[in-house]
Amino acid sequence: MTGKYQKIRALNEREVKSCHIRDRDEKQALIDRQLTERQNIQDQVRPIHRKHQKLIVQLKKDVAMYLAMSEPDQKTLQDELTQMDEEERGQAKRGRNQGYDQEM
Repeated sequence: MTGKYQKIRALNEREVKSCHIRDRDEKQALIDRQLTERQNIQDQVRPIHRKHQKLIVQLKKDVAMYLAMSEPDQKTLQDELTQMDEEERGQAKRGRNQGYDQEM
């Protein structure tokens, strides 16, 4: 009986060691896949981030220029921007209504 117990115990210990190695290898493979995926995502994010930074710099320049303007010039600029916004909204509204049958 003692020999059978020792054989079973040795088998169990080998299985535990084998499972531990398998789990470690699977975990490392998962880490490697995630790192590769993360790198691909970063490759897509970097150009967007650079573009965003350029827009922020331009916005800061625009704000500085606006603040350096005299009050009448600021008012003129505001009026021009308001008119442009209204024109864009009108074009968007016409685009949505295009092809709409009003006789329904």
